[in-house]
Amino acid sequence: MASKFSENMSYYDNQPHAWGGGQHPQYPPQQFEQSQYQQYPPTHPQAYPAYPPQQHPGQTMDPHFQNNGYPSNGYAQQQQQQQQQPTPAQNTPYPRTLDVAFTSWTGRHLRVCENTSDGALIYSADVKTRKPHMLFKAEGSSQLPASVIFHSFSRTIDVTVNGNEISLKPTSKWKYEFAFDSPALGGKTLVWKKSSVWKFLNIECVDETTRTVYARFAMHKGLSAKKAGTLELLAPCASAPAALVDEIVVTGLADVHLQMSQVAAANSAAGASAGVSAAVSA
Repeated sequence: MASKFSENMSYYDNQPHAWGGGQHPQYPPQQFEQSQYQQYPPTHPQAYPAYPPQQHPGQTMDPHFQNNGYPSNGYAQQQQQQQQQPTPAQNTPYPRTLDVAFTSWTGRHLRVCENTSDGALIYSADVKTRKPHMLFKAEGSSQLPASVIFHSFSRTIDVTVNGNEISLKPTSKWKYEFAFDSPALGGKTLVWKKSSVWKFLNIECVDETTRTVYARFAMHKGLSAKKAGTLELLAPCASAPAALVDEIVVTGLADVHLQMSQVAAANSAAGASAGVSAAVSA
């Protein structure tokens, strides 16, 4: 039986196509390589088109860029000149004088102009008997309006400037000094106080910690019912945020208007009392 099986295995081993035995078929080298690496036609028979000169990488449509994507000398000089130009805040010279005047003897409308009453209008304010008692508007780049509210039984003045609520609080019962925390200066406390003991309504805005004076108001020397005075913005305002000027103008004129109203009310009461006394004595 074993010999029979051996004969059969030797028969299959000698067959040319049997597995494990005989010689493998020989393929020509070229035919074998082609069967393993079949050549396919290219997907893109043509090369990509060249970029137009104005759209070539490294270039741009901007006529200022002409040197392989780098700015030309004229463009660089133009950019340098623009960077050297001062900002609007830097264009304003300090100290700066603002003329404050009423448009009529009733005192219902206030104008704040540059240098003189004929100068450029910077701020305007409507004075009313109802809240808000003063409503400021601004010309140019300022971000007002602002409002001012007075109180009948308190000397505290509530002010809103550029969306920030500011309270002017008296520092003493016997002095017309008002302190407020300035949002433009990060909450630093400024005080409106008398700049002269002998002159009525001559006040200044001071940082009492550093003794820095930001502004002064001087009442008009004449007897005109329209001219209120001048507000001088001093050199420290030049390096401060622009919003500080709005705060100084609104808080300072609110202080001035309150004192003028109280003096006018006192004079009116004194005049009425004198009139009654004269009538009685007669």
